[in-house]
Amino acid sequence: MILRSYLIGNVLKPFLGTLMFLTLLFSAWAASRLIGEGGAVSMTLSEFIWTTVLRTQIALEMIIPIALFLSVVSALGSMAAAQEFVALRAIGGSTRLLMVSVGFVGVLAASVIGGEAIFLRPWAYSEIYQLREQIGQDTNLDRVEAGRFYSSDYSGRVVFAAGKEDTELQDVFVQRERDGRTEFIFASQAQQVMNADGSQALDFRDGYIYQLTRESTEDWHINFNKMRLNLESTEEALPAQRYKTQHTLQLLANTEPAAVAELQSRLTTPMVTLLLALLAVPLSRFAPRSGRYARLFYAVVVLVAYLNLYVIFKNWVKEGSIPAFPGLYWVPSLILLAIFILLMAGRFRPRRRKKSY
Repeated sequence: MILRSYLIGNVLKPFLGTLMFLTLLFSAWAASRLIGEGGAVSMTLSEFIWTTVLRTQIALEMIIPIALFLSVVSALGSMAAAQEFVALRAIGGSTRLLMVSVGFVGVLAASVIGGEAIFLRPWAYSEIYQLREQIGQDTNLDRVEAGRFYSSDYSGRVVFAAGKEDTELQDVFVQRERDGRTEFIFASQAQQVMNADGSQALDFRDGYIYQLTRESTEDWHINFNKMRLNLESTEEALPAQRYKTQHTLQLLANTEPAAVAELQSRLTTPMVTLLLALLAVPLSRFAPRSGRYARLFYAVVVLVAYLNLYVIFKNWVKEGSIPAFPGLYWVPSLILLAIFILLMAGRFRPRRRKKSY
């Protein structure tokens, strides 16, 4: 019990520090990216902060497994360098004790991240898309600046104005998805108005519309003198965005590849969190004569391989290129296989014999 508490404490201390560092680092990156994309220009300070917080919360499903994995490799690697494993083995410690201790921390982290991925993640995406939609449909044209693109991740609509005088936009470009087709609107002038029922709209003057389809040649375009585009007409969300906001129970009954990919992404996140923590145990004892930074290098290589596999398999499932099962479950299965191989390699590693004189 004392040994287990000691090992758990050695893992928790660097884990909490690494988690805080990576979370702050990602928050700063998310804020700078939001500013770089021009999205911050159309937001109030509270909207900007709230969007950054939501993005950071969603990113925790990647930050927590990475922080835990690096912390376990670093903590156990330091113990190995200080010959603490020799002392632990002398008083009854074993690889099993290490796996159980690290597994305990891994289960706690997996429980937290599982709740976030299954319950909080769709809520966070819904809040982000709702905020984006609210900004995109706001009647306050002071939000709009000439020469900047304004896009809605939820509906896929893009708006650009080359110039602006008071509340009138000049040389306007609008792109939107409608009934499976892409519309491009070009107009010399546009002004945001309110309909009689209180809904918002854009009045265009002197322009033309192109409507294109990817699956057929039924494309067309028309010129117009005046046209009104209702901004609050219910535009369907893009499939990827729509599934991100759906509750996990709704995704269980959906067999669309994009929905399956989103569901499996949520369900495999806690599995990967625990398995990465367990993988760090034999990895920290890999190449025992190498230094601490060499072990961290091996850990970074493993993380890069994991992240690439995760993205590749998720895209394959989303596109329907591979069967829905095992689908994304290949990733935790491969991690489990790596754990088994490293544990067996450590068990059957030949011991150096002492020379006799």
